[in-house]
Amino acid sequence: MENLFRHHIRIERDGEWLRPARLTARQEEESRRREPFYLRAICGGGISIGFCSEAKTVTLAYKITENVRDYAYVDIVVDGVLAKTVNLEEKEGELTLEIPGAGMRETEIFLPHLAQLWFRKIQPDAPYAPIPEKEKLWVFIGDSITHGMQTEHPSMTYPVLSSRILGCDYVNMGVCGGTFYADDIDSCGKTPDILSVAYGTNDWKQAKDKESFRRQAADTIARITETFSCKNMYAILPLWRKDSGEVYGGMTFAEMHAVLREEYEKYPFITVLDGTTLVPPMPDFFHDGVHPVTAGFLHFAMELTKHINK
Repeated sequence: MENLFRHHIRIERDGEWLRPARLTARQEEESRRREPFYLRAICGGGISIGFCSEAKTVTLAYKITENVRDYAYVDIVVDGVLAKTVNLEEKEGELTLEIPGAGMRETEIFLPHLAQLWFRKIQPDAPYAPIPEKEKLWVFIGDSITHGMQTEHPSMTYPVLSSRILGCDYVNMGVCGGTFYADDIDSCGKTPDILSVAYGTNDWKQAKDKESFRRQAADTIARITETFSCKNMYAILPLWRKDSGEVYGGMTFAEMHAVLREEYEKYPFITVLDGTTLVPPMPDFFHDGVHPVTAGFLHFAMELTKHINK
């Protein structure tokens, strides 16, 4: 069963139950000091179950121990196409999912990104092989937008979409509520070929003043560059938000962008991208004026990968 989990960095065990995790044990422990940040940190984010098989069904024995939304959607993607979405309405049980199509195909079941799931059984109804690892790895670091809030589809967050466009494997280490906080940074145990960082929108809203904002950002950026040996890094400045005309911490939205750009540009291997150009700065593309809806994530992935392809 373990070899079916994808886009995780470790597996936690509790008797016969297994939980794939995308953060280190130290990161989860660190997050305990800041509830409800911990509840979000232990939720999935891009984790999936994947296999190549002629299976027509797969049976899951699961339990949901935490969730931060009143839904827990599973996306079934077959040969790269989203074929079906199922809401896990029961907190615990055994569920058989139908896999559309026929013949040998690549099936990836994206687990709810805003819930913590444990598994006792994952059983396709035919022989299977794990999906082969991709050549390159992309690590995403960020806040709730990187985590995937507010789309209901776990396969439609911008990290999942961007990685699929470029044909990369990925680990999504973004957590709802995340800010520039150096102690949250830890190695995923793998060397990424691409690393992207997307903090700042929460920091700006919570900022006391410009200098403390700058110092917190600088310390975290330094920790990221020390922790990951990746020299192909992208810094995504905050996306448009409906209150971008306000002043927080003595900074306008543009001034906040300028501070972050200055700190990132101290590192020659970091490419800085303006988030307001990645998702259209229009309310239609945002759920609450801050978090993109699914259409916003599609734009995000399309524009982000265009920059990286350059």
